[in-house]
Amino acid sequence: MITIQENINLSEHTTFEIGGNARYFVEVNSMTDLEAALEYAKENRLKYFVFSGGSNLLVSDEGFDGLAIKISMSVLSITGTEVVAEAGCSLMEVIHETTLEKLGGMESMYGIPGSVGGALRGNAGAFGTEMKDVVKEVTAFNVWTHQLRKFSNIQCKFGYRDSYFKKDKDWVILSVTFSLTKDEKSHNKAHMTLSLRNERQIQGIKSAGSFFENPLVNTKIQKMFFDEKGVEAKDGRVPAGWLIEKSGFRGVCENGVCTGERSSNYVINEEGDSEAVIALTTKIKEKVFRDHGVELVLEVTTIDSTE
Repeated sequence: MITIQENINLSEHTTFEIGGNARYFVEVNSMTDLEAALEYAKENRLKYFVFSGGSNLLVSDEGFDGLAIKISMSVLSITGTEVVAEAGCSLMEVIHETTLEKLGGMESMYGIPGSVGGALRGNAGAFGTEMKDVVKEVTAFNVWTHQLRKFSNIQCKFGYRDSYFKKDKDWVILSVTFSLTKDEKSHNKAHMTLSLRNERQIQGIKSAGSFFENPLVNTKIQKMFFDEKGVEAKDGRVPAGWLIEKSGFRGVCENGVCTGERSSNYVINEEGDSEAVIALTTKIKEKVFRDHGVELVLEVTTIDSTE
């Protein structure tokens, strides 16, 4: 049985800690709960959006005039080298538990905030590993037909920070099955990864993580990046933070919102609001385009009251 709450502050459910109230809010802990929540939205002619960890969301200061559905299913099971994690599981917790079982494959993603469902939807990745590299299959629920379906890795249509589920919002991710390998050193590798992340950006801040996707750039900019960093652009992409820094936005603060000192692609909430985030990041986009001819694309998902 679900409990529909009213006027719940969404800033308490996102890592940005920004956003106004949802007119209605519900946490779902099973597929049955999800069906009931969707039925409630339909019966009351409410707009709705579905989320889980809240790590990649920028919610409007005006909130959301509809039903916010939070996926809180968080059962994790490990059988041999196969791992099944429900969508609401913390990605960090899954990696922690699997490395304790001496399973490898995910340790390079240790430290990525948010849930398994959100990470799958956006094909999250770090240090050369993405979700697509370890996913065997995904179980998802269709909001219109209530069909339950399993998607193979190929059917997920993974791309850079993209998947089938990001394009087709009719499907809600319920669980992800990972295929891992035995690795006695995986736990140590995970903590080495976390140390590297700490060098690049302080953890535990009020942020949505990387704000922009790493953009595809021309060969001139790729060469400039290689000459400066001694590292090849991966698949024609350079770090958005590098371009942002070159355009003068490293550690810049405006109206309670700052870019990171270590990674300029982190936008940090220092008692700001969504309006301040949009204002600063719009300036960044415009300046990077003027300086480099590169159009930055949002990696975060924005939720506003009119959706």
